[in-house]
Amino acid sequence: MESWPSGLRQRFAKPRGSKKPRTGSNPVLSASMNLRNKKILLVGLGILGGGEALAKFLLAQKSKLTITDLRKRKILEPVIKRLGNNKIEFVLGKHREADFKKNDIIVFNPAVSIFSRWAKLAKRYKKPIENDLTLFLKILKTKNPNADYIAVTGTRGKTTTSFWINHFLEKSVLGGNIPGKGFFTILENKEWPFVLELSSFELEFLKRSAKPPKVAVIMNLYNDHLNRYGNFNKYLEQKAKIFLNQTKNDYLILNADNEYTKEFLEKKPKPKIYYLSLKKLPANKSGLYFIGNKIYFNNDSQKKLVHEIKNLASHQKYNLLAALLGAHLYGKPWKELIKKIKSLPQPSFRQELVFKGKNLEIINDSASTSPDATIAALERFGGKDELTLITGGADKCLDFSGLAKKIKTCVKPENLLLLEGNATLKLINELNKNNYCKPKDIRIFNSLNAILTGVAKESHWGTVIFSPAAASFEKFKNEFDRGRQFNKIINRVFNQEHGKIKRSPLENAYLKIHEKESEGLEDWEIAKQIVEVLDDPNWIDPDLAKECLYSIVHEISYPDEETKKSVILMAEEKARNVFPELSEIDEVHMDQIEYAYNKWRQEKQAQNK
Repeated sequence: MESWPSGLRQRFAKPRGSKKPRTGSNPVLSASMNLRNKKILLVGLGILGGGEALAKFLLAQKSKLTITDLRKRKILEPVIKRLGNNKIEFVLGKHREADFKKNDIIVFNPAVSIFSRWAKLAKRYKKPIENDLTLFLKILKTKNPNADYIAVTGTRGKTTTSFWINHFLEKSVLGGNIPGKGFFTILENKEWPFVLELSSFELEFLKRSAKPPKVAVIMNLYNDHLNRYGNFNKYLEQKAKIFLNQTKNDYLILNADNEYTKEFLEKKPKPKIYYLSLKKLPANKSGLYFIGNKIYFNNDSQKKLVHEIKNLASHQKYNLLAALLGAHLYGKPWKELIKKIKSLPQPSFRQELVFKGKNLEIINDSASTSPDATIAALERFGGKDELTLITGGADKCLDFSGLAKKIKTCVKPENLLLLEGNATLKLINELNKNNYCKPKDIRIFNSLNAILTGVAKESHWGTVIFSPAAASFEKFKNEFDRGRQFNKIINRVFNQEHGKIKRSPLENAYLKIHEKESEGLEDWEIAKQIVEVLDDPNWIDPDLAKECLYSIVHEISYPDEETKKSVILMAEEKARNVFPELSEIDEVHMDQIEYAYNKWRQEKQAQNK
């Protein structure tokens, strides 16, 4: 690439066959799991990638696959095309009872509840039922019994905690309920432990025979997904399945400050129990807790000062405690963990700063899908002089009374901007009960574009938080699509009005080399940063990712062979996500990346002409 500094063009070639076989010969994937020639019904293909990855896995096992989805073919067409010309029977726009009767195994997408009529139908015909989690765990248990996993669930904080545990444990593999990192996307990785974020939807199908997590974490529990479960107890029962099969040799981390922890304890979990708290734990309780800004560890009635850290909101403290404790119980010494706190990653759409200009900062908290999550955001940013809240969306049968009270204490009526939806109507009703303002003064908008265009024209905004407190399915595919659309509008509107948008991690790493913003780092150190953020689906710029990948494998000088091998192998692992045309290749090599890159460059040049 022409813009790279001179002296960085040292090319190196790797002889073919010099690398140990990896994904193509993975013993996990090569095993049929008795699925060969089995007639399998996949209920729910979906558009977010999980169903697609599961379908590809089943096809690789030589299963006879039928896919049924209530969506029409037009909506699913991009996913269907990516599945190729395989012999798949598609039943779209409906489900047929006959398909549940004639197939050997029924596999459900997490969007389909175990309490649905379709799951009940499969049980009536006495069919084995699975979902992506249960299949994933069966493979681990039977074909790679030594591979551990750490499981994280809860109503709030599970994504950030999963990211942070993965950060603390260098060779761990992050996946589960995370876009772009579904179970059958990460299955090829040979390293472990797997760090899995698990939603209640995925835990529903867990069986007594399932492989248990070495460390299970329940962050907290609040009212959520009542539109799916009908009552809170049923929701709690699904979360409790995370420790269903754990033994006395495993670990369970619970939140001592959450009122529902006692409900989990009443189920008499078998693993060793550790707690996290923002208050001092009694000597007879093992766990990690904050006193002021200091973190202490209780273990076997011994108290130890672990670290001191300032300027964290309460929810950030819980996330940090859970991640530190989970990694430590898996075997990581405190000293090594503390060194990595400064470089903790920020998951997208979770109180993420996406714009900072003169007298204005904008926070994207699109992953907030419940009132409790938005309350947490207001607790963190509520002390600002000028605080604007953008909230509202689709209802999940949740209670908005607490959020209404919180809004009254820290958001001026003129600074409350509501996105229309049935959850928004419930919030308005609660605000009226609290005499928040005159009903005629409440402002409701039909789109994010309308809200943000208005925000850009105002001059008094200080901190603007987009924290919906609700689901997204009335206007968006999901909360991540909602967050991406929010960022696109911010980029378009505020670049013009207020200056520069905050750069993505990939852009930052790339520019450290290209614009000499190196901060004293060597190019190979920057290359490692680029690899780590190369395929984040929440913000990835495909063109920039292709340029970066090519540079990493062909144009960077490394200090030694071990470093070079480490970085190149990581880059090759992620190559399929950057160049989708490589997805059918068993093992991605540097020469294949070069070929795909050159072909892409030629196409780009032709388009520019």
